[in-house]
Amino acid sequence: MKFTNRPRRIGIFAYFDKDGIIDEYIPVLLKAVKMHCDYVLVVVNGFLQPEQADKINRIVDNIQYRENQGLDITAYKEGFKYIGAGDVDADEILFFNQTVFGPVLPLQEMFDEMDNRDLDFWGLTQHKGLVADLTDTIWKNVDYGYIPPHIQSYFFAVRKSMFKKLEFKEFWDNMPVIETYVDAVSYHEMRFTKYFKDLDFIADTYVDCEEWSGFMDYPLMGMPVQTVSSKRCPFVKRKSFITKRTEILSIPQGSAGWELYNYIDKATKYDVSLILENITRTCSVTEYIPALAPTYCPKDVQYMGKNALAVYCIDSNYSQYLIIQSVKTLPANSKAIIFYKPNVDMALIQKEIPEAQLVHWGDITLADIIVSIDIKRYEYFLFLSAKEPALPDDLTDLTAVILAFNSLGNVGSDIEMLNSSTGIGALCPVLSSTGDNFTRLTNVKECSELAGCVAAGCFGDVAVGKYFMKVPIDAFFVAASDLALIQAACSAFGEDGIDYKDIDYILPLCCAGQNKLLAFSLKWKDAVRCMWNAKEQLDTYTTLFSTKTKKCEGILAFRSQGIIDFYNDKRFSTTLDEVFSAKLTLKQKTWIILQIIISEQLFDKLYKMTHKGRYPKVTVIPREKK
Repeated sequence: MKFTNRPRRIGIFAYFDKDGIIDEYIPVLLKAVKMHCDYVLVVVNGFLQPEQADKINRIVDNIQYRENQGLDITAYKEGFKYIGAGDVDADEILFFNQTVFGPVLPLQEMFDEMDNRDLDFWGLTQHKGLVADLTDTIWKNVDYGYIPPHIQSYFFAVRKSMFKKLEFKEFWDNMPVIETYVDAVSYHEMRFTKYFKDLDFIADTYVDCEEWSGFMDYPLMGMPVQTVSSKRCPFVKRKSFITKRTEILSIPQGSAGWELYNYIDKATKYDVSLILENITRTCSVTEYIPALAPTYCPKDVQYMGKNALAVYCIDSNYSQYLIIQSVKTLPANSKAIIFYKPNVDMALIQKEIPEAQLVHWGDITLADIIVSIDIKRYEYFLFLSAKEPALPDDLTDLTAVILAFNSLGNVGSDIEMLNSSTGIGALCPVLSSTGDNFTRLTNVKECSELAGCVAAGCFGDVAVGKYFMKVPIDAFFVAASDLALIQAACSAFGEDGIDYKDIDYILPLCCAGQNKLLAFSLKWKDAVRCMWNAKEQLDTYTTLFSTKTKKCEGILAFRSQGIIDFYNDKRFSTTLDEVFSAKLTLKQKTWIILQIIISEQLFDKLYKMTHKGRYPKVTVIPREKK
């Protein structure tokens, strides 16, 4: 059926927040949809804090609460029952949830277009499906044995030509209990479209991405900017900003999330602060920074009318020329303060930049220096340390220092980069992938004092995941107004048992606490070098596990973890004789042999490499003493 006049439309909105909070993007979403609905019901899985419901009470017609069970699909089911199921007086029922931001385009376009189509049900987007054997996969419960093309369930509508039919009610009544995301997709999303199409109901989507199906299975995630700009999609997925860049393989270069963020900021009227408020509250830094990788390439820019305070720390003669070059980029009315160690000859700096303030660097830390700064007269603040890490044989590693000055040494460029996107809290250099700190993540359990500091609200309202992200505080650029929280965080270290080794985790946390992103800077020549260094390291690790036919690092990691998981299940319940007589694959038998013949330390390293840095859950089989 199609509509010649404005249809009577009912909206059912499924909502869940583990803290019972409604961020501001929800009222914006509901208000926009309500303009096209006669009645909107919000079904809350769980609870809302008392004052939070007030944010939407005047927008929607009713709020119903239920146990947090069955995810959004069961909330749809219960909402449909609540409004009267097949007896409801409506032309169309719209089902949608909080997993989208928007609208970034006027909804009138979409509803006008879909009202004129002769349909029984429709959705915003469709997944292209996958013809594959699902046996022994997480999708093994999909009815059809493969993944059929299907309308995605975050936003879809059903017209009375369908929802008043017995088949529609029976679909919901017979749907298995949903306990997990996989259940929701298997029992509803992947089944719904084909099930009703097979019953001769007519369906379509507003966004048609068929032309991209040969190389893109999920355009709203893989090509979101093009989906919005050329296909006029009015919503974007929330997970675009928090999903690992390598998780969806069809996303070109893993750059879609950051590209989308900047497109929304520059080319639409949607306020990106609504996105930042939600993702910085609900997701840890280690989720949204790797997902977005917000990075800029410095350019030679001079700024007039702005001023900055630049603080440099130097403990060797080598880096003097780097500091001199940087100070000369300061805008007018700026100031440079240079902390120096006794062994540094300051004659060159005194000659080249006599206006700089020189301060003897005594028995204080970098954190102490940051805390001591009075920023009131300035608009921006740059902090660069020329303190080189020590190497064997009395040498020093200049890599980090050179990268830092190349990335942030031009203050005019820093100002331009910081202001080029809304919501950037601080700029840091992109860290080199080489050196001792190959990984930049640390388990929360290993930073118990820092976790306590977060819980006490030292960084504002910050979400903490399994890991903290390490970003050294010896190089960063911020707006002066954003320095206060960093100074407060630095002052907390060394007190109340908070270990100074944890101080390199405060920059991401401070940015998140202000609902802002930590962004990065790297010159393209340094980026190329880092890329090749990282590739060499990846190749080295890959050769440990590769075979003639399997060399992709993602496949290797999957194989290795599968072998380890198998062995952990069987190791204490199976003898070697039983292993060799059992129907095990060669790789499974090989792993058991490796457990016996390699050292405990090497096994521990292999385990951690394939389990995201976690230690083995069980102890290594002790060797017999010879």
